[in-house]
Amino acid sequence: MSCINTMNHFNPSNLLLVCLLFLSACTNAELAWDYDGSVSQGGNRIKTKLDNTYSGLITEQGVFLAGYEIDSQGINHPFAALVQFDLGTVNYWPQTKDIKQFFQYQDNTYMLSSTGQTHLFQHKDWTEDQQLLLKANSIVIDSSPHIIACSPAPLMKTSHLRGSCYSPGNGWEIELSWSLVKPALCGEYLTVIEDRSQTLKAHQINLISGNIVRSIELKTAVADACAVVLN
Repeated sequence: MSCINTMNHFNPSNLLLVCLLFLSACTNAELAWDYDGSVSQGGNRIKTKLDNTYSGLITEQGVFLAGYEIDSQGINHPFAALVQFDLGTVNYWPQTKDIKQFFQYQDNTYMLSSTGQTHLFQHKDWTEDQQLLLKANSIVIDSSPHIIACSPAPLMKTSHLRGSCYSPGNGWEIELSWSLVKPALCGEYLTVIEDRSQTLKAHQINLISGNIVRSIELKTAVADACAVVLN
């Protein structure tokens, strides 16, 4: 969105409302975070106490960050942080497990840990949601209206375990040996690249049923699941 003056023909009674809407839109668009733990907005920039930031989510509350504070012995301590839009307030929550990501589900913000536990952000704090437990090392691909998550296969080829994608709300799960290429929502389907099986394959999966709609063999590796054309 371009933050320019387009209010010349508005009724004066609506001027305040329009200004507030434009200010909010411009503020949200300018907020950005970096891997060194810094957050910027326009010409302003702050540095959080996180030395290494690897995941972030911009919401109505501000930007949530996942990262590490490194102590004098070089030990990484996982933290969740929230930086307000005005950059004036930063809140920190130490974690016992690594954070995989933040995601929004049913108009709420969630934090997903490496163990598959989810925590709901409410009343300015995190509360474990024991009704929403995902698989260890899962990533949430989509969460509107239902959660679609995937867990990778182990990198060790000798492991008998396979990866999977699943939807707790829709009641389906499918085993797929993926690890390197992140599954992605491509149009109205989930696309998964099986790169840990003997044959490199791409699968197109129905979000509601979990059924494989189309599959093709790939001759060369790809870095983006949505770059594969499955027609």
